[in-house]
Amino acid sequence: MKIFKLVGFENYIIKDKIMYRKAHKVIDKLCRWKYISEREIKVSVKNGNEGYYLNGRFYPLKKLRHRLKFIQSS
Repeated sequence: MKIFKLVGFENYIIKDKIMYRKAHKVIDKLCRWKYISEREIKVSVKNGNEGYYLNGRFYPLKKLRHRLKFIQSS
């Protein structure tokens, strides 16, 4: 399994060509801690370009390719 991270987007990792958002904790409206597990990010198409919505903004695959940094292989 090859694992990459995106430079500039520390909450996202790529495992076997599938992008995931890392697990994290948030506070809900009632001020309780919630644990949000790791989840898969789907590829989207906008104006004929494939890419991802990261932090509410669309990034095409061409612009994300140079941000990949290899972490590990097993």
